[in-house]
Amino acid sequence: ARWAVVDGVLETRFGQSWLARAGLALGLAALVFAYRRRPGSGWLLDTGLVLCVGLIVTPAVAGHSSTEGALSFVMDVVHVQAASIWIGGLAFLLLALLWSGSDRWRLAAAAVPLFSIVAVVSVGALLVAGIVNGYLQIRTWSGLWETAYGRLVLVKAGLLIPILALAAWNNRRAVPRLKAGIASAVERRRFLRNVAAELGVVVAVVAVTAGLVAEPPA
Repeated sequence: ARWAVVDGVLETRFGQSWLARAGLALGLAALVFAYRRRPGSGWLLDTGLVLCVGLIVTPAVAGHSSTEGALSFVMDVVHVQAASIWIGGLAFLLLALLWSGSDRWRLAAAAVPLFSIVAVVSVGALLVAGIVNGYLQIRTWSGLWETAYGRLVLVKAGLLIPILALAAWNNRRAVPRLKAGIASAVERRRFLRNVAAELGVVVAVVAVTAGLVAEPPA
């Protein structure tokens, strides 16, 4: 009986997308191990990039946007890509700083300003794609509070406000001082706490998004 359920799910668009995503993830994991044995291999990097593109596209294939037209599909892909670059990059940046020991702030002076530029572009793309897709999925103002889908969109938007506020603070205050190497010990600790807080709120955003994709559009 359980296999019948699995088989039934795999016959749906969601199941086929999930299966493709699992295969892409396994292929990417294999490439990571191969790259550790042959660092600098160009074809491994190129192949990994192709697999990453597949991982970005497959959620849109399984989601609501796949039935709403080309614009909705493209905006969904852009939304996922921008979120991956911003949040994934932020997580890797925090881990790199925590693991770099005595070189932490020298690394921060070089890496944080560069990532800040990437983050600003990603956040802009994220907001534009989210607003466009929100309109395409809801269409009316009343749909924001009269449907479960719309209410989840409002919750997600509300959770994004503190994340954007923390990101803006870091961009305007912490990044220039880290780049110049003049940030005090207090400012450095505050920067790490702000980044960790951003990622903490992101967990809640992801949880809301999980509920959002399970609801029918407004």
